[in-house]
Amino acid sequence: MTFGIYGSVFFTCEKRDLTAVAEIISERLTSKNDSFGGFENYIRDEVPTVYTDDLLGLRIIVMQNPDETDQFAVEVLDRIHQYAGYEEPTENQDISLRIRMLLNDCESFRFMDDDD
Repeated sequence: MTFGIYGSVFFTCEKRDLTAVAEIISERLTSKNDSFGGFENYIRDEVPTVYTDDLLGLRIIVMQNPDETDQFAVEVLDRIHQYAGYEEPTENQDISLRIRMLLNDCESFRFMDDDD
């Protein structure tokens, strides 16, 4: 049995700049300010997206809504099954809350699940 790790967080940001938002996320999730790249690879059709290199079989992705440019999403995708000898995960561990906790002190982000 293999397990996978995933997570996603949705928020708005007045900056409306994917590169600036990705830099903030990079500092909080990877302790570096230049972890994201991939504009040229179009891993999400018609959605502005940047992503990190895989770390421990995980990829962090930041996407911007092309219609509502103040809306963003952060996803963590488990890619371990793409490496030789590993099966597709049969169990998943959701780390969305952990991602949210690491981004929670960012004053320019307003999380979409907040009621207030």
